[in-house]
Amino acid sequence: MRTVLLILLTAMSFSLFGQTTKATSIAKSTKAIHIGKTKPLRDIVSMEPMSQEKKIVWKKNFKAPRNFEGRGGSLVVHPELEHQGADKIRQNSYPQKSLLVEATVKVNVEGSTSGSPNDPTGDIGKDHYVHTINSTLIGIYDKEGNEIVSFPANNLWSSIGFTSAGDPIVLYDQEVDRWIITEFPSGNQLLVAVSEDSDPMGVYNAYNFQTPSFPDYPKYGIWKDAITVTTNEGGPSNLHAYAINKKQLYASKSEVSIQRIELPGNTNTDAGFYVATPVDWIGQNVPKDNKPIFLALNDSSWGDVAEDEISLFTLDIDWEAPANT
Repeated sequence: MRTVLLILLTAMSFSLFGQTTKATSIAKSTKAIHIGKTKPLRDIVSMEPMSQEKKIVWKKNFKAPRNFEGRGGSLVVHPELEHQGADKIRQNSYPQKSLLVEATVKVNVEGSTSGSPNDPTGDIGKDHYVHTINSTLIGIYDKEGNEIVSFPANNLWSSIGFTSAGDPIVLYDQEVDRWIITEFPSGNQLLVAVSEDSDPMGVYNAYNFQTPSFPDYPKYGIWKDAITVTTNEGGPSNLHAYAINKKQLYASKSEVSIQRIELPGNTNTDAGFYVATPVDWIGQNVPKDNKPIFLALNDSSWGDVAEDEISLFTLDIDWEAPANT
């Protein structure tokens, strides 16, 4: 059953006895705005990263948003449920050795380093590996492990009027051979840049979209017709997620449709740093449908569930009529 202005989510809890439940969340429609097209990254004059002195001044004047509260340990509401014996889904037996495939490391090179936390991320395409760290450096390597170029992310963002601030994520969309570089600037907003082709050092179309609160700890995923994002925007009771219209994004539209949803969190934990994560499609097995997936952990000792769970949410998006999502 569908209700106007409500999003229908399917939440499947994986515990000893798997179950399917349904949850509703108010749909909020927003837009990503095209803020410009960069020059080819290889042609942009290198800029120095923020100096250590400026970082000290910035941190001194920085006021932590409310979603930074409670970053200590999670509250154990029910200590008797914290340890309930052996993990029921842990693999304790293995196939015969003849059936095992040994993983071989083909390339192992030293990446970039910066201040703490480094928060390294990276993805691999047909010919390149792209690597990012806080705050914020981008490194591009060939598949032999040779560094082609390393540069501050301000090379990218300053050319369209923004300044790099942190939590970068890089993705490669294997279906269309495109690179996606993201991070947050200052304030309640996120930046997303999409390459015009498979060249990570080429031209990018950059977008900006607003968030109600500071979008800490953003995580991204690629699905068939959506780029998905999760953030930490305000404590554990509601987990925040976004779906970006991939067709419009890759067509470089001036405005790109976004749907913002709230997934059910946990009201019995004081863990301010409690977020969901999107599922990122990589590999030869194409998703069976257009419903992006989000995951969240739920510990029994927090008091909402009898056993530890992984909650899986699917979202059935209607881009033409968001009220029908």
